[in-house]
Amino acid sequence: MSETVRMKSSVAAQGLLLLALSFTFFLAADFFIPVVAAIILHLLLMPIVRKLADWRIPAPVTAALIVAVLVGLLGAGFASLSGPISDWGARIPEITSELEYKIRDLREPVERVQEASKQVEEATGVGASGGSVPTVRLQSPGLLDRLFSSLQKIGIQFTAMIVLLYFMLAVGDLFTEKLVRAMPRLSDKKRALTIIRQVEHDVSRYLATVTLINIGFGIAVGVGLFSIGMPNPVLWGIVAAVLNFIPYFGAIAGMAIVFVVALLEYPTLGQALLAPAIYLGINVLESQFVTPAMLHRHLTINPVVLFLAVAFWGFIWGIPGALMAVPLLVALKALCDHVERLNAFGEFLSGRTAPGK
Repeated sequence: MSETVRMKSSVAAQGLLLLALSFTFFLAADFFIPVVAAIILHLLLMPIVRKLADWRIPAPVTAALIVAVLVGLLGAGFASLSGPISDWGARIPEITSELEYKIRDLREPVERVQEASKQVEEATGVGASGGSVPTVRLQSPGLLDRLFSSLQKIGIQFTAMIVLLYFMLAVGDLFTEKLVRAMPRLSDKKRALTIIRQVEHDVSRYLATVTLINIGFGIAVGVGLFSIGMPNPVLWGIVAAVLNFIPYFGAIAGMAIVFVVALLEYPTLGQALLAPAIYLGINVLESQFVTPAMLHRHLTINPVVLFLAVAFWGFIWGIPGALMAVPLLVALKALCDHVERLNAFGEFLSGRTAPGK
């Protein structure tokens, strides 16, 4: 009986700990997002630092070069896309009115239901009041104010991430060495080093593979949209490549964006549906054939767990959380595979084993 009570108490304590951690991650999102992003990029880029260190290139020099290249590539990307993004931003009022006109056929049934509901309320007296009730309207911030605030926050988080990434790369394997030295026994030291190297290997291999896949996916989407005359196919190809880092939700968001743009460009609904159909077809080929063929079994994740992880981190940290959900799962699975007590949980995180493997 006492053993059962202890087990229940342990489960309850672990549940409370998870709730407390989740609440902490949510409240301190502005702090944790750049830190976790820097750690993930460190796992991806550290093999480069270690390889160049073998060629007598100091880690601080390599770190500075990597950060400079990363900032340069992102800056060049934003500069090349600033024109199309500005054009679409300037067209927001026109786009809104045009969308309202294009989807009027879809809105008519909804408006009829709303009108019928209003008539029922008036006939039954629901919602009626004896006198007028004063209403108070709160002035919400304008679109430009919200956009400036969001860009300011993104800029601060990006700067913090870059600075932290530089220092983490510049110190090389310092943290690994400290952790290994802290282990009491030689077997523990070897196990700790093996786990760190495996996590680093799996995360870097996963991110490198998925990045190549998503670049190809973006090119395919851009070419497909270009073939049907969509404007700015390069922009939508880049958007598709970035969104494809978010499993499930990224594809839905990408198809929705492409569908809205197609509604603005084509006169009929049937023609507008061709663009998201192309996007969906390419996504099915990528997700069902290309990605499974290129990712090794130990890098695959249980799709249910993957969906829940993306939803959870997206809820906690928004889009950055959804982007980082899969690398965090890959790192957790690598950890579980090398800790005997966590092997069962690691097996639960794994995807289905292909026949014959």
